[in-house]
Amino acid sequence: MSDRKREVEEIRSALEQAENARPWLPTGALQAMVDHETEFSPRMVEGKRRGVMLVPDDYLKKVGLSETDALDWKQNIRAGLTLLDELQSKFDSPMLAMTAYKAGEGKVADWQMGRQRLKRGEAEFAPAIMARSS
Repeated sequence: MSDRKREVEEIRSALEQAENARPWLPTGALQAMVDHETEFSPRMVEGKRRGVMLVPDDYLKKVGLSETDALDWKQNIRAGLTLLDELQSKFDSPMLAMTAYKAGEGKVADWQMGRQRLKRGEAEFAPAIMARSS
C-alpha cells in the first residue's frame, strides 16, 4: 500500500470514529465532507482555510494551532471537530452546523434572521454532504 493510500485510510478511520462519537451526525457525513472539500489531502489550503477539514484560520488561532500545525491531519481533525461540535451546539441542527462550517457562523446566523443571503455553494454544501452520507 502506498503512503498516500495508507494516510487516506488512517484519516477515514479517524473520521469514522469521530462520527460514531457524535450521534447527531449521520454516518459518513464527515468522510463525505472531507472527500468533497479536500479529497483527503491534509496539506490543502483554500483561501483562509487549511488542512484536511479546511478549518478557518481564525478558528485555528483561537484553539492555538499554527498554520504549520494545522496541516497535520490529526491536529486539523481535532480542531475541525471542535468547531463542528460548537456549531451543532449553537444551531442544534446538523444541516445548519455543516452550513455554518462552510459559510461561517455569523453568516448563517444573519441568514436565519433574514439579514444576509448565502452563496449558492454555501447553501448547497450541507444538503450535498448529507445526501452522500447514510
